[in-house]
Amino acid sequence: MKTISLNAILDNIVTEFRKHTRNENLKSLSFIAENHIYNSLEIQIDFNMLSRIVCCLIQNAINNTQSGYIKIGCDFSDGAIEFYILDSGSGYTKCKEFFDSDNLNEALKKFYDANSAVNIILAKKLVHLMEGTIHIESNGKSGTGIYFSVPVKMKENQDALSKCKININRAN
Repeated sequence: MKTISLNAILDNIVTEFRKHTRNENLKSLSFIAENHIYNSLEIQIDFNMLSRIVCCLIQNAINNTQSGYIKIGCDFSDGAIEFYILDSGSGYTKCKEFFDSDNLNEALKKFYDANSAVNIILAKKLVHLMEGTIHIESNGKSGTGIYFSVPVKMKENQDALSKCKININRAN
């Protein structure tokens, strides 16, 4: 477990994926970060596992969104951090099938996309290992919204900081 600022978590993830979208020449894809987190709030969390979850879900969004946007955000409430990854792509039906499927072979026969299947299933398993929850919703007509929440421990003596909530919107 590592003590880290919630702002630093989001900043690290956003920086990495903005580089990725530039390197892959995805100019018609906007990457948007929304931060609904308390300023300077530090938590104890398995940062590597959290990063892996978010990377899987963002990679999945990139694979299913040729143009439009991918939006990531997070919030802190009641001892848990909740992330969301929203895209304007066309993969909701496929992602929902992989997310809900008990028989991956059947889902892959219907939607031949092993990358999406692995990303969704791995993220779901990791969230459960962190004792969190995850669910999927449609976002618009065909886009995907994946929300997950994992419990965290706050660094001691942060009650005063938790009362100072900030909102930051950043775009490409």
